[in-house]
Amino acid sequence: MNVAEKIALECGVKISQPYIDRSFMPLSYDKYIIFDTRCSNQAGEYDFFQDVLNLIKPHLKENNIKCLQICTDKNYKLSCDKTFIKINKKQEAYLISKSSLLIANENYSLYIASALNKKSIGLYSLFDPRNTAPIWNKKNQIIIESDRDGNRPSYSQLSEKPKTINFINPYEVATKILDCLGIKNNFNQIELVHLGENYNQQIVEVVPDFISNSDFLKGNQINLRLDLVKEMNGEVFRYWLSNKKVNLLTDKDLNIGLLKMFKSNIIGLTILLSKDISENFLKASKSLGLDINVYCSDKNSLKENRFKFFDWNVEKDFNEDVTLDQIKKINKKSKYFSSKTIFSKGKPFPSKAAYLANKPLDKNGNNVILNEEFEQELEYFKIYNYEKPAKKKRSRAD
Repeated sequence: MNVAEKIALECGVKISQPYIDRSFMPLSYDKYIIFDTRCSNQAGEYDFFQDVLNLIKPHLKENNIKCLQICTDKNYKLSCDKTFIKINKKQEAYLISKSSLLIANENYSLYIASALNKKSIGLYSLFDPRNTAPIWNKKNQIIIESDRDGNRPSYSQLSEKPKTINFINPYEVATKILDCLGIKNNFNQIELVHLGENYNQQIVEVVPDFISNSDFLKGNQINLRLDLVKEMNGEVFRYWLSNKKVNLLTDKDLNIGLLKMFKSNIIGLTILLSKDISENFLKASKSLGLDINVYCSDKNSLKENRFKFFDWNVEKDFNEDVTLDQIKKINKKSKYFSSKTIFSKGKPFPSKAAYLANKPLDKNGNNVILNEEFEQELEYFKIYNYEKPAKKKRSRAD
């Protein structure tokens, strides 16, 4: 039974069409859609809205449709045309009433859209939508429910890891949006085979083997991949330490005097344990007040390293839950996008495996690399298969 029906039954009243009060909001857009990324429970916040937006943006631009976001201060800000953070419910209702479509997590705004008879797409995972979805004007509602990996809803009573809302396919959401807007698309030809848990996190890494201009990655915090440098160039290393805010990733001891000199620009020090890392280096780095994190990428030597570095919290730098063998339908023709970008000699690479194979970033998607280095970063990848539509055979009449 739906919540609204249950309340009506217990109160002995009939459900009627609600009246929604609105307050004018000045807006210059004639046609727009709204993403509402809020949710009362963090486990119900879909983390791949930006990926959905990236998929549909070219189609929206072609049709002169703008995109707005309603969110809180804490929500991730999408690359929308306009973002609203602190507006009241009447103003929200006005924006929804003038919109072409609302896309939202399970949230109050879906009820507003329902009551105003506006098209909406609701993403559900924490609750069963049969119980909580709005009951008015259902013909304009599209419900996308997570499969929860075959489990029942958690009803906000359990800590979800991974979040089941993120099991929803971004291509499905993008397809529903464009279908609602009457825009043709070919997303049905794309088969998602893997979506990494951290694909929503944008990470920039730099191999310090080149010197850039002053505007390069301006304002970004950079992971400096010293572990990928074959021969360290002192001048180049000093350039990055003096001009950028960096997190150093290293698998070898570094010059403590140099770290002390540029300490103000070092956000943190990530240690990737190897035979070239000593405990004396860790202690000296700690004495500088650096934020240190220690990782082991070899599961066979994890116990040994935890014993050797007993006074340090050695974390796993590998994911035993996701391996290439577990990903169904992946093959050599599969393509992937990565939320990581590694820059080397000014060229971007989508992964460590691509960097080692000298395969630069392709904006249309890179082919997968089925090796150990690629497997180590699966949580940052979206992997898919693209099926070209079969050509129609010409009949004799043609």
